[in-house]
Amino acid sequence: MEKVKQEEGGIPGDGRCLFRSVAYGACMRVGHSSPSESRQKEQADELRERVRDAFLFFEHQKHVMPITVYMRDNSSGNLKIIAEYGQEYGKENPICVLYHGYGHYDALENTSDSSLFRT
Repeated sequence: MEKVKQEEGGIPGDGRCLFRSVAYGACMRVGHSSPSESRQKEQADELRERVRDAFLFFEHQKHVMPITVYMRDNSSGNLKIIAEYGQEYGKENPICVLYHGYGHYDALENTSDSSLFRT
């Protein structure tokens, strides 16, 4: 079991949270700073429009990005993987999102402080 610390990105629950979380994670994945609120919204809307064609393609379909969805285990407080997408294209440096339940997603950022378990 690999230890990994995850920090939530504070994505608002505005009906675009999954897409905003993926857009946020895509920026973090390539080393960019977190996008502004308006840029998150713009990227989320663009990504949502592309869902019909291919959910895993982003930024003009130049990169395929694996996405890992986590949920917090109620008993331990640790994060557990509940879904993985695009793993056939590579497992390194996935975009990480946290599913809170009730239809809300948030962005997760990896940090070097290892206090939570990835299962």
